[in-house]
Amino acid sequence: MAKVIAIKPLGKQSCWNLHVDHPKHNYVLANGIVSKNSHAWAYSIISYQEAWLKTYYPAEFMAALMSCEDDLDKISTYIGECKALGVEVRGPSINHSEKDFTFTKKGAIVFGFNSIKGLGSAALKAILEARKFGPFKSFENFMERIDGRRLNSKAVESLIYSGTFDEMNYGRQSLLESLPKIVEYFSSLNSYKERLLECEQRNTAVAQALVTLEGIEKGLSLIPMKQKDKKTQDPLDQEKFDSLRKQKMELRRIKPLKSPEQPALEKVGTMTSSMPISLEVLTKEKEILGYYVSIHPTDFVTGHSDTLHINEIIPGGRGVCNGVILNIKEWKSKSGKMAFLSVEDATAQAEVTVFASLWKNIVPLQIGDILRIMYRADNIDITPIKLIAEKARKIQLGTQNEQN
Repeated sequence: MAKVIAIKPLGKQSCWNLHVDHPKHNYVLANGIVSKNSHAWAYSIISYQEAWLKTYYPAEFMAALMSCEDDLDKISTYIGECKALGVEVRGPSINHSEKDFTFTKKGAIVFGFNSIKGLGSAALKAILEARKFGPFKSFENFMERIDGRRLNSKAVESLIYSGTFDEMNYGRQSLLESLPKIVEYFSSLNSYKERLLECEQRNTAVAQALVTLEGIEKGLSLIPMKQKDKKTQDPLDQEKFDSLRKQKMELRRIKPLKSPEQPALEKVGTMTSSMPISLEVLTKEKEILGYYVSIHPTDFVTGHSDTLHINEIIPGGRGVCNGVILNIKEWKSKSGKMAFLSVEDATAQAEVTVFASLWKNIVPLQIGDILRIMYRADNIDITPIKLIAEKARKIQLGTQNEQN
């Protein structure tokens, strides 16, 4: 380990990179070789500060780290690190999420709206602006308060798939099925309100017309008329009579409008017990967030006593684990095609080597498939852990599973 002998400010000096053997140099390595690096000290301070923050404020540190990252693979790695640190990572929340990753008072990290694929900046701002007036009480309340011109149906679907409304005890599939009707309802409601306003304005115009008609009738009654025709006795009154009569006919054309029928809203039912979630919806969650947050597909099958989570695998050990394939890299060896797989479960990732004799028996495989692997772990303690597959088979899940 490097040991600081002394630090002496020297002002502005020329910098260089070289190795020197000097016992009193600023940095002396264990083998006596000294490395002069102009910014090594600055990096060591930053590393110390970050290590201290990660140790004593893990949720705050990891939330800030993930907020600065756009690479989904790296965010996925950081989430795995959060689990290793014992920090809970929660999916997006319609009433608690902000733009970026945040943390709660209980030390949990909450996904930010920026992490939801398909949710643009205009939609994000629309949600945060509407929430300034109080939390959303229901999905219908959310749809009523949000500006539909800035948040379209596709964006709402992304919110649903990512689990943003789970805290309200809705089933995601139920919301998705009800969404078209709810969108149609609020569209009809806007038309209803516009028509209602027209009716009110027309009723006001009718009331004003009645008052004006009374005045016109009184004015006409004061003009002397010839019998059985519409001529005035005095030719000079004829123009006035014709004008009043024309106004009278125009005002009588103003009729009240028929009041519109208010559309009915069929509310989405909430659930009181554990919410069923389909594999299709879970896959969409991964597609939109870049990570399985609510439940991992392997959790459906990793419940047996003989099956380990990846973070429980001991270097040099043997056993059985399950993992979702993240990446496949085939390699042509003397024995035929072999493969290197990246897999993950809810706890960690692993790199799996599959030799040709086994690979030919389990192909075709694709990213997203679940493998059950009988492994032999590498002796080196490294992350992600290296495994050699001795046996493997693809696991088929049903279309509907239940989250327990």
